[in-house]
Amino acid sequence: MMTEFGEWLPDQPSLDNPGCTVAKNCLPLGRGYKPFLAASSQSATLTGRCLGAYTCVDLDGNPFNFAGDATKLYKLDSTVANNYSGATYTTGSDESWEFAKFGEQVIATNYNDAVQVITLGGAVFADLGGSSPKARHSGVVRDFLVLGNVYDSGGTVSNRLVWCDKGDATNWTVGGSSQSDSVDLVGDAGPIQKIIGGEFGIIFQKKQIWRMTYVGAPYFFQLDPVELNKGAMVPGGVVKVGQTIFYLDTDGFYSFSGVSTPIGTEKVNKWFFDNLDYGNKSRITSAVDPKYPVVYWSFPSTVASSGTPDTIIAFNWATQRWSYISVTHELICQLATPGYTLEELDAYGTMETLAYSLDADYWKNGKINLSCFNTSHVWQMFTGSAMTAVLQTKELRLAEGMKASIVKLRAGVDGGTTTVRVGERNDLSASISYGSSLSATTTSKCYRPRSTARYHVVEATIAGGFTDAFGVDIEAAARGRR
Repeated sequence: MMTEFGEWLPDQPSLDNPGCTVAKNCLPLGRGYKPFLAASSQSATLTGRCLGAYTCVDLDGNPFNFAGDATKLYKLDSTVANNYSGATYTTGSDESWEFAKFGEQVIATNYNDAVQVITLGGAVFADLGGSSPKARHSGVVRDFLVLGNVYDSGGTVSNRLVWCDKGDATNWTVGGSSQSDSVDLVGDAGPIQKIIGGEFGIIFQKKQIWRMTYVGAPYFFQLDPVELNKGAMVPGGVVKVGQTIFYLDTDGFYSFSGVSTPIGTEKVNKWFFDNLDYGNKSRITSAVDPKYPVVYWSFPSTVASSGTPDTIIAFNWATQRWSYISVTHELICQLATPGYTLEELDAYGTMETLAYSLDADYWKNGKINLSCFNTSHVWQMFTGSAMTAVLQTKELRLAEGMKASIVKLRAGVDGGTTTVRVGERNDLSASISYGSSLSATTTSKCYRPRSTARYHVVEATIAGGFTDAFGVDIEAAARGRR
């Protein structure tokens, strides 16, 4: 009997779970799972904990990577984090850097300091000027730089949106021929948490979502509430791919394409909140995989050290399936491979020991990769070797109303090295007891666990590169009712 590693559904009961109960260090497919690649270090290292990172290209297609820590802003080259700070910054411990591309300029906000700007190809960030307020969040809607959750001469106004004159990020003067203006979002939906730009803006508060539409003079923008009692739990939990926005609310995960659709209900929401370190929820970040239809949320778990993120939950929007990855890091992001000269490759070994061939995408200029910063503040890309995956079947009743003995198992895994262990119990009120890990025989490629019980689970641990993992073939025999 082939028992598949179905959809990971940790919020469902273990017994007769419609899917599987563990899907760790792997990516969900339509049927089964594939490897998740470990983080592989670049050499660019920040001075302190990374508080934001961003990639973009100029009009000629040249890639630029930027990052920030508490006191500095950097431009990341192949092996070096170059200090491009225009001052010594004072980013708060619960704040972060946000970046937005406005024409051929990159805007950086961290709330505590003046809004920063750099022209692509320039040598240093500088104050944006033009009397713009300080801001936590930024986005570009049509030809306007929009700031949200701002601090101006009157103090903090967490529900205020402010935008510059059309096409001019240095003009924040209201009135006359300028189209600069501001608006305070009405209601008690909490602070502005995120601005998603484009032809129109999507504004996330903590408990409301607005659509921001350009209408011209005299009001310039029309703000319409499109979701009530739904919003962003934290700023880092919102990410856009194409015309869809994925976000984390206080009650779970959603996709938004004009209307919110739950994607984690009765699947992973309870597991996530049971494992989240709420005291450090501000460290949640999210990113989209440039290779697969997968979006990720990084978070610190309840067993994390000092609130450092140690878990990533992954959602494949094409198959509507989830998995999770265990890796300690500071944040996740997208960054572009900056390209390497032959001399720069010396830092990665000799021609015989390079991890990738010279024509591999890894070395190419502008290749976008899912990335992170490790706890030594080093930029890493998830392009290394396959992580060791763990997959566990649902809890099985192999003989209805009777105990059963598992005679032998075969792993439905293409490639890699698989070991298995069997968990058993005779009463649902008891804990599952696991046997020893078993390797397959060299002749028949099967496992002989010698397990007799009323209920069984099978756990497979897969080391090394594998192509697909889709289930376990179980041969069992009934052994009576006692």
